[in-house]
Amino acid sequence: MKWNRRLIILVTSIVSTITLVGSFIGYAKQQSMPSEFRVEGIEAGGQSLTQFRKVWQEQVRLLKSQPVVLQATSKGLAPRRFTLEQLGLRVDYTAVQATLNRLFTGSLLNRAQSRWTFDDQSIQVPLTFDENILTTQVTQSWPGLYRELPLSAKRTVTETDEIHYIPEKTALRIESKKLKDLLIKSLPTIGYIVQNAKPITLEIPTYAMPPEITLESLKTQGITRKIVEFSTPIVDPSPGRLHNVEATAAVIQDMLLKPGEVFDYEKVIEATAKRYGFQEAKVILNGKLVPGVGGGICQVSTTLYNAVLRSGLAIVERRNHSLPISYAPLGQDATFSTGYINFRFRNNTDGYLLIRTETSNERFTVKLFGTLKEDTTYQIESKVVEQIPPEVKYVANPDLAPNQEVQVLAGKPGYIVETYRTMRKNGQFVSREKISRDTYYAQPTVIAVQKLTSPPEKKSEEKPKIEDGVSGPIYTDKEGI
Repeated sequence: MKWNRRLIILVTSIVSTITLVGSFIGYAKQQSMPSEFRVEGIEAGGQSLTQFRKVWQEQVRLLKSQPVVLQATSKGLAPRRFTLEQLGLRVDYTAVQATLNRLFTGSLLNRAQSRWTFDDQSIQVPLTFDENILTTQVTQSWPGLYRELPLSAKRTVTETDEIHYIPEKTALRIESKKLKDLLIKSLPTIGYIVQNAKPITLEIPTYAMPPEITLESLKTQGITRKIVEFSTPIVDPSPGRLHNVEATAAVIQDMLLKPGEVFDYEKVIEATAKRYGFQEAKVILNGKLVPGVGGGICQVSTTLYNAVLRSGLAIVERRNHSLPISYAPLGQDATFSTGYINFRFRNNTDGYLLIRTETSNERFTVKLFGTLKEDTTYQIESKVVEQIPPEVKYVANPDLAPNQEVQVLAGKPGYIVETYRTMRKNGQFVSREKISRDTYYAQPTVIAVQKLTSPPEKKSEEKPKIEDGVSGPIYTDKEGI
């Protein structure tokens, strides 16, 4: 009797367990949605997975095909009609799919637990727009609008050296980011959208697109007036030299220097060679005037140097010619030799510096425009502190009679020159600074005799230095005379 009771209890327990397990499996393997299942207004509780997906796909299709009319009648833009999908609508299905995965895939335990704990909350479906697609669509829909480009403001210098400005011109553009935000705010709820829904009508947000250079940006550079003008005469108007001057001047024409920026003449010469090339003209080779290429480039640097001196700008690097030149005073020239001598100065003013040039057959002129106060002036004074007498150099000429001497070349003295810059305000002395101490080598007096009484001087092993040009022939002593 006792064993029969135990057997009945055991069988009952097994049956109950089997029933419970069966119920659990049936609960976990359900193919219908929980009664609380809602997605953005779609009441899907009790629907099968297949039914829900069909309803969901249809609602998304209707949403993407929702018509939108964009208009901007006040801006003169014709209205255009699109669908939300054409404007780049993106439906984020991630949250919905994650919920379905928990309910219908994975282990039975996890599926049952997901159903048991499913709360009564609508699943959110983020909607957004691909801004690249939106921008492309509006750009292609109003092509005339985008053909009109913004025009930069311009600064001009009149014939009387006055600074004038031409304001910029903006171009109308559609503000894609703002349009994207307006579209998102205007979107209907997925669950309530219907076939043949009325179009969403939006005013196109536009803005005035400025150019890269505006009137304000030009004026903040501080170029208010002509600071200084300096000219040097064209003493050799040969075609080659004139080309070299004009080509180099063209490179620095309208050059702008920011406050603190350093002007580098070597870069100017490199740019001139690349853009225009240099022509034949006399250069200085180791203290002698010889045929070469690029002659005249130092007239540009010298003229600019004089303008810089008279503007109070800081000289970073500068060297005088080895020989006196005819177009500028002693102590007020600036030569150049590739890889050896450069001319550099710094814009030490608070504003930008504008360089302009003028070239004719008679004169070369440099004008500097900037922010120097009108009550401030600079005076330049150069004085010879020592004169170097020319040496006498003898060369052999066997055609001469014994004891006969013939002067081949008259010598010229050299000079040591000091240059000072005086600053005045309202005509009153403020300061005086020494700018340079320059040496100009004497040119020897050359006398020919029948026979030299002493051996000729050894030629220097020093690398030839070309000034006022970029290249030139290397002569022997006799050829260079």
